[in-house]
Amino acid sequence: MKGLGNARGSERRTPAARTAVVGEEGADQRVDNFLLRELKGVPRSHIYRLLRGGEVRVNFLDYGCVVALDPEVVRRDRELWYGILHEDAFTGAERFRMALAEQGLLVRADTMASTAHRDWERALAAPLSTHGSFRWTRGYAAEFAEVTRRVLAQGGIALPAPVLLLWRQRLGVAAVIGMLEPELPFRRLLVDQIGTGRKALR
Repeated sequence: MKGLGNARGSERRTPAARTAVVGEEGADQRVDNFLLRELKGVPRSHIYRLLRGGEVRVNFLDYGCVVALDPEVVRRDRELWYGILHEDAFTGAERFRMALAEQGLLVRADTMASTAHRDWERALAAPLSTHGSFRWTRGYAAEFAEVTRRVLAQGGIALPAPVLLLWRQRLGVAAVIGMLEPELPFRRLLVDQIGTGRKALR
């Protein structure tokens, strides 16, 4: 029996799954770069094999779901919506674009005149552009995701780490609402939540 070895001792053990949580500071990194940093010494080719083989699972419970956003991020984000809600289109557009720049989303001002940027602004504002009801369809949600992808690919808009997951969640919520296909007065609902942003004259 010499040389046969212990059958029980020669079994390969499957390593236990490991969970890693990515915080706000790592929100904008790619999965492969995260793994290269976490798994020091593991060859890049092996990490890509793990990713292609489906051995790495990424859950999208973002930190923004469980951790309150910084009040300054919330304030700047509201400025975007106040611009869209403004009754005067010119003043509203100026306020919206100033908020884009202040939040760090606007990278290149020259791209605001592009078709991709105008399509993105129009899609973002669509549910709020009427005082009546807006039908939020799957088609609208898909269009919103596509124009967001196009405006980001163009390079005029960027999503810095503090707002990246906020916007990713926003796209996810848009898709869920699209599955329900409600017809609601979204403008009034938003104003009820955040107001109009207009300051009272004294």
